[in-house]
Amino acid sequence: MTSVKTAIVKKLSTKVLVGQAKAYSKDLQQGQQTDLYNVIGVAHGLKHGTTNFGDFTALMGQFIAEPLVGAKAGQRYRTGQLFLPDVALNMVAPIVENLGKGESVELAFRIGIEADDTATTGYIYTAEFLTEPKENDPLEALAAKALPAPTPEEKPEEKKPTANAKA
Repeated sequence: MTSVKTAIVKKLSTKVLVGQAKAYSKDLQQGQQTDLYNVIGVAHGLKHGTTNFGDFTALMGQFIAEPLVGAKAGQRYRTGQLFLPDVALNMVAPIVENLGKGESVELAFRIGIEADDTATTGYIYTAEFLTEPKENDPLEALAAKALPAPTPEEKPEEKKPTANAKA
């Protein structure tokens, strides 16, 4: 059994894991996506602050990330401070903000980018859950009640050759 060595680092972000995301968007056509990294972890708090680049919010807890592209692809990193793109952070931060003492929330995302000509950067971040929602997920329960179930796609009938068909 081969094990992946895990480097422990002070903090993780897209830039730390894969460098400039824009580098991976240059060959994408409008709407095309590419995956950048997987991140899993347990968040128990938030850290807010301001730098020369503006305000930030970081998740605090225990996290592991694995880059899927670039020079660090295939390596594994562990940290206690995680910076996520807003598309993923906005899903988790409100939950973490309302946790009680000693509580935590699990997260597992695949972070990527999608080419978008309307964005100033030329791309937008994407996030995909790596785990299925829990059975008691209130949003999934509401979706089951409020949204119609998808209908199975109808299969087109196969055309059978006729006696007049040429070979």
